[in-house]
Amino acid sequence: MGNFAKRMIINVFGVPLIVLCIYLGNYYLLSLTLIISFFAQYEFYRLSNKKGYEPISNYAIAMGLLFIITVYYFNGIIYLILTFIIVFLIVISFLSRIEKAFENASLTLFGFFYIPFTLSFLIIIRDSLWKNTESWIILLIMVLAIWSCDSLAYVVGKLIGRHKLAPEVSPNKTIEGGIAGLIGSILLLLVFYFTGKIHIGLAGAIIIGSIIGVFAQIGDLFESVLKRSVGVKDSGRLLLSHGGFLDRFDAFFIVTPIYYLFLRLMLLVQ
Repeated sequence: MGNFAKRMIINVFGVPLIVLCIYLGNYYLLSLTLIISFFAQYEFYRLSNKKGYEPISNYAIAMGLLFIITVYYFNGIIYLILTFIIVFLIVISFLSRIEKAFENASLTLFGFFYIPFTLSFLIIIRDSLWKNTESWIILLIMVLAIWSCDSLAYVVGKLIGRHKLAPEVSPNKTIEGGIAGLIGSILLLLVFYFTGKIHIGLAGAIIIGSIIGVFAQIGDLFESVLKRSVGVKDSGRLLLSHGGFLDRFDAFFIVTPIYYLFLRLMLLVQ
């Protein structure tokens, strides 16, 4: 079975499931977020192990899940829990192993902020009240824009890609694919704008589409840097040709908090 066929299998089953969880929200989105966070963090710390570092992965993964659950159930004490988690992970990192303690503590904290902290904004976006637009549509727009960017970048890059975008980081990515991905994200926002599903103005739709398209590809490239630094092609094999959870959701870690902050700057939250 070829890579394209494997990608289609994952998409056929995975995309409707994710869209359904976004629509239903509540425990469904919480469960999905916890699953993504668990496996992505596991893969991240496994990459760290390949470079000889020993972050306290078990504690960090547990704290990541705790933080996401806190965001869902106890939104009012997020900062208190966040402070506790940071102090806890630093102390345990230094107590568990003196050698490379600073590096291990840094990687432990980075894995927490890079994955569960950023993913928690999925729940924050879904649970926020937005002007003139249902919250699940606000979140769905971001997810579909990321997928549009990724899909068009992949297809166009394969078909007509000639100029390398970042050959030292990701040899298969092309400028043509990158431009196509950006256009795909913008077009997705325009579809929602012209169908009246989101009320942000034409300029707002183009700006948000551009932000998602740019930062989705930055997230992809950043994860490629992580993999290249340890000499692996994929972070895992759980999602067949998509690689691991870190590969499949790399754009989400960068885009989600930026998307939320930009929407707040546009005063779309009530």
